[in-house]
Amino acid sequence: MKNLFTLILTTFLFIGCGNNKPVDPALAGTITDPPAVEVADLRHDVWESTSKVCCLKVNKGNVKSDHSHDDFSPAVGDTLCPGETWSDVCGGAQNWLVLDVFNGDTYVVTTTVHWSMPVSPWTPYKDPISMDSDGKPDGILTFTTNGSAYNVAVTKE
Repeated sequence: MKNLFTLILTTFLFIGCGNNKPVDPALAGTITDPPAVEVADLRHDVWESTSKVCCLKVNKGNVKSDHSHDDFSPAVGDTLCPGETWSDVCGGAQNWLVLDVFNGDTYVVTTTVHWSMPVSPWTPYKDPISMDSDGKPDGILTFTTNGSAYNVAVTKE
């Protein structure tokens, strides 16, 4: 009985200690995703399109790291055309939303809207910013406050 107990204890210790993988030195100290935020801290904007011709179409949002649900709004495929309004526009916990710009049925360009810096320290922006894939402002969209909403215009129509 004593030998059985020792065997079981040794097995548990071996399995438990064997699961501790060393940290890859190349990854030590790196941040791959911004810190998760509480839902109450997420931005939920209202956008009113003041574009003359172009429509915005949601291309992609970010999915929570556990892939349990999409935490951005509006949904992929939704469009915002001249004179229309989007309510509850949200970049989710990672504060970004990829939008395609269309002039009629013609694809114009893609931009990513950020509500905070796309790199550490993840500082929030006062207004959303339209950026390219390198995280640099691209000027494709302009956001101007309109009371509690934003007028959103495509500058490259």
